[in-house]
Amino acid sequence: MIFRLEAAILFLLVACGDDGGGTSDGGSASVGTSSTTSGSGGGDTAPCPQGSLLAKVPGAVVDPGGSCLRTDASELVMIEVCVAEIGDTPDFYCFDHLEDGRRVWVGHRNQLVAFPSVWAPCPTPPEEELVFEKSPPPCFAAQCSPHEGLRSAPASICSDDATRTLHECGAAGSEWDADCCYRTPCNADRGDADCPSGECRDLVATGRTSLWYEHDELTNPGGFDPLESCRSWPSLRETPVGFCFEGQD
Repeated sequence: MIFRLEAAILFLLVACGDDGGGTSDGGSASVGTSSTTSGSGGGDTAPCPQGSLLAKVPGAVVDPGGSCLRTDASELVMIEVCVAEIGDTPDFYCFDHLEDGRRVWVGHRNQLVAFPSVWAPCPTPPEEELVFEKSPPPCFAAQCSPHEGLRSAPASICSDDATRTLHECGAAGSEWDADCCYRTPCNADRGDADCPSGECRDLVATGRTSLWYEHDELTNPGGFDPLESCRSWPSLRETPVGFCFEGQD
């Protein structure tokens, strides 16, 4: 009798263990789940919202003072986010780490959602609609003076070298000067009147483009390159625009 009772208990324990280790749909995992918590320090799993997919993308951490992005290649971080909607218009997204308070900016052509239990969307400042005005400037170009209310530092989360390369900072055909600041716009029809210390030149320029990374570490592990993975948006425009070039340019 005791033997039968022990056997019955053993059977129930095994049955419960088998039922908890399997899945009702043949073992398929939920869409967007992950075995990591993107730096949360714990071992919990946190699924993405229904209909979204998990991605691990490069981001730039905001300087402790909150005034600029630390975009040096050695300081870029990979964070897990949820890709909620397929699109073709890149935008910048800001997330706050729920444990250590880090604020990170990432760029993506699809709509991103914060990774649950690890990141939260940053509060949205009022009256900031343009992508160019959303993110803090890179720290290496934080000294750029604004022009007519618009900042002249690049809108970039890419590395310092990538930003300088894609913007061709300091080149004769670039609207970005040697410090990677947006040159002062001018009207070439008025000669050099708009440029007291230089000359006005017409350029077919790229405009105030945003620079962001197109990379997912989950689908392309180890394939991130701080220069090659950087992308720009929008594309080259065709209408010439005047910019001031200083004497050394």
